[in-house]
Amino acid sequence: MGRMVWRRALTLMALSIACFSHLTVAATVGCPGLAAGGATPNRTADFTDAVAGSCRYQEKNTTAADINNYYLPKDWVELDEAISTGTDPNELLNIVYTQGTNSVNGTWKINNANIWDTYGRLAFSTHIGNGSGSPDSWAWLITPGVTSGTFNITAYSAGTFNGFSNAKLYGSVVPLPAAAWLFGSALLGLVAVARRKAAV
Repeated sequence: MGRMVWRRALTLMALSIACFSHLTVAATVGCPGLAAGGATPNRTADFTDAVAGSCRYQEKNTTAADINNYYLPKDWVELDEAISTGTDPNELLNIVYTQGTNSVNGTWKINNANIWDTYGRLAFSTHIGNGSGSPDSWAWLITPGVTSGTFNITAYSAGTFNGFSNAKLYGSVVPLPAAAWLFGSALLGLVAVARRKAAV
């Protein structure tokens, strides 16, 4: 009887892990943004290894306060800011980008491979110079476990793009979700039942 309970517990654990693993999906996420007054946007952005549906945009430089307004819980902190293109292993965040007349294409990399051991969630933002285009800044959640990706910002027409300004990395220490606590409690309950039946 005890073996049957253990098998059920292991099956339940496998199903739960499968469900949790599908909560976030790595994807190339498009984020068109909206111009002032709901007009057609002058600029769009897209990026890889982002959590689908997490894109946010605005008309000013993104700050930690903005990230705290975008994503719950509100415990986000800015970890690093990258301004110039290039790689430096002593910096937490590196970006390499190429800027054209009306676009910027780039890659980003986090140099600490263990960062996900400290932060349960990471967010990334990029900003181009304020100007006649809209929007100026985009942010998104990074797919858990990922430490590098790409971004692209494009203006629809010349004169609505400005130079690349910065990229920022934010971190949030997230406690285990309530569902995980419930699952753990249920598993402990099954273990207790199995021990009682084995003792009888």
